[in-house]
Parts: sequence; C-alpha cells; structure tokens
Amino acid sequence: MSSLPRDVRLLLLGQTGASLGAAVAWFAIPILVFGITHSPVKAGLVGTIFYVTQLITAALAGPAVDRLDRKRIMVISQVIQGVVYGAASFVIVFKPSYVLFVVLACIGGVCTAVYITAENAVLPRLADSIQLPKALTLSNARHSFASLSGGPTGGVLLSASTWLPLFANFIGSIIGAVTAGLIRKSGGTKSVRIKPWTVTETFDGFTNIIRTPPIRSYAIVSSLNSLGGGAIVITLPIYWADKGLDAEVIGIFTFTFASAGLVGAVLAAPIVAKFRPFFALTFGLAVWSTASVVACLDVSDYVVVTVFCAASLVTPVMTTPMTAWIARSVPDHLLGRTQSALWVLIRLLGAAAPGAGGWLLAQSRGASAAFIPFAIVQIVVLLCCLTSRHLRSIPSSAPQVAGRFQPSP
Repeated sequence: MSSLPRDVRLLLLGQTGASLGAAVAWFAIPILVFGITHSPVKAGLVGTIFYVTQLITAALAGPAVDRLDRKRIMVISQVIQGVVYGAASFVIVFKPSYVLFVVLACIGGVCTAVYITAENAVLPRLADSIQLPKALTLSNARHSFASLSGGPTGGVLLSASTWLPLFANFIGSIIGAVTAGLIRKSGGTKSVRIKPWTVTETFDGFTNIIRTPPIRSYAIVSSLNSLGGGAIVITLPIYWADKGLDAEVIGIFTFTFASAGLVGAVLAAPIVAKFRPFFALTFGLAVWSTASVVACLDVSDYVVVTVFCAASLVTPVMTTPMTAWIARSVPDHLLGRTQSALWVLIRLLGAAAPGAGGWLLAQSRGASAAFIPFAIVQIVVLLCCLTSRHLRSIPSSAPQVAGRFQPSP
C-alpha cells in the first residue's frame, strides 16, 4: 500500500475504522434486541430496517454527492453517526428500548449509505488510472476484514458489557471522520456551475446506466449474479442446519467463505489492473456457475465449501476491473449518481435471495435440489456475459467519457 498516495491511504484507514465499528455494532444489535423483546421477528426487523434504509438513501444520495464537497459529506455523515451511537451507548445502560434500536437502524442506514456513496465517488479523484484498480481491491479487502472481524470482536465486547459494541461504532465513526478530514485533495466536483435541484436529477444515475450499454449490461449481469450464486451462499447455512450440522461447523464453513474473499482481495491487488473487464468478469462467473451446479449435486459438504471458497477467492478479480472502468469512464459530475444507482440495482434482486432460498428449501423438503433454480440463473448470467458485445468491447483503460447521456452539472 506504500505506493498509493497519502490521501488514498487515509481513505482506506478511515474505511477500516468505519466498517469495523459498524460490523461490531450490527453483530450485537439483533442480539440486544432479542434480549429486550424476546422476539426473533423484532430482532430481524431491525436489521431489515437498517438495510432498506441504506437502499433508499443510496438512491437519493447521488445528487448530493455530485453537488457538494464529497470529503465534507463523509466527515459530516460519520460525525452524526458517531454522536448518535456514542449517545446510545450511554442510554442503553440506563434505559434500553426497542425504539432506541429502530432509531439506530434508521440513522445508521442513512449515514452508512451516504458515506459509502461519497467514498466511492471520491476514490477515483485520489488515485490515478494505474493506481485505481489496486486501491479498489484494497478497499474491498478492508470491508472483508471488517466483516470477518466484526462478529468475534462484537461477541467479546458484548460479553463484557452491552454498551461496548455501540461505543465501538462511535470510535470507528470518529476514525472515519478524522481521516476523511485529513485528506488534502478537495472532494468537490470539478464543475463550478450548479443548477437548481430537480426531482428528475435523482434518477440521472439510473438513466445514465440505461443509456450506457456497457454499464447497463454489467448492472444486469451483477444483479442476476447476486440472486443466483448469492442466494445459494445465503441459503447454505439453513440447508446445513436442516441436515443437522452443528452450529460450530456451519460457523466454520461460513467463516471460510468470508476468509477466501479477503485472501482473494489481498492477492488480487498487484495483478488486477492487468485484466480486461470482460475476461475478468467471464472467468469469475464461470467459477460461480460451476460452484452453483456443484451445490445441486449429492456431494460432500466439504466439496461444496471448497468450490464456493474458490468462487469467493476470484470475486475481487471478477469485479474490480469493471468497477475501475466505470469510475474512470463516467464524468465526475455524474459519478455519485451513477454509482449509487448501480449499488441499488445490484442489491435489489439480491434482497429477495434469503426469502426465495428459504421458500425453495421448504418446498424441496431440505434437498439440495432447492438450489437448481439459482444454478440455472447463474448459468444464464454466464451466457449473457459471454454473448454481450458491450462488455466484450470494453478496453483495459478508458478516457473520461460516458454514454450518450450527458446532463449538465
């Protein structure tokens, strides 16, 4: 990471602190809610509120990120989140309530979505075209590290005291705010002229995706991939539990998936810039399709874990070249809206994955045949990628141009 500019290193440090703090808090919050309400439905609902709030906010945050100083947006969002979670860590000691956690879910979802949207838009301004793929890969590695460390760290802190996981998010948010404030390069858009805000401006990112064929094709492929292979990964723990596997074994299996993603991100950093987006995407989808088909077969659970570890391992190589191309090719004044819209579109179908997987598992009475529809989706995704001339035409690097859609700043 030493070859990266100072501002990029600061941004990555802030990412680590903010992501780890959020992961720790959101490991503990459903457990705390269940302890107060004794209702698994309410415990799950808080998590749903958090993620739905993120999706809605991400769709609306793009125009603000394209209009205002992105660095300042990152600082403000993390300060607000830090203050709220810091206050909540004090309140929970004296008067814990379900309403408190609903408020934390709403504010946390808003602040997280705003921070991520601004962070994704500011990173291409801090790294040049050669450094950007490596910076994006390391960014993914830090998020994977936070996801891996959040559970164990949250468990230790929660066993010590109920307020510590929330206070950890306060510390992480402050780290994110301070590091963002120390970035020297301005996070504002290059445009000086700013027109009055209109409702249609909120949808400019979606319009740009629709009218820019390579980005549109990538959005379709990635969205279907999150429904296909992503649904199997989410449903596998339920499938194993239904088979009678111990919770400890299931935990080790899922931890292995996440570890493979982290290792893949670290290993991909030096080499990811050498891959063309189409070849990287096709290779990754081929591995995911193979893993999805294996999950439908009557094979050992260890074989299933192995193939999905391979899929997690190649995911950073699969996605980073395309992400870097989008960051370089979309005009700066439209980047925030495009990336936030893409973030929402990719996760929209994936949001249906847990429910669809559980329903299919129930219909098949716990058999691995429940994964067949998702494997079919995954194969269709691979075929769509292979036959897409728009994805195949993307070069390794791109000038600062977008598709036909060019709204004024």
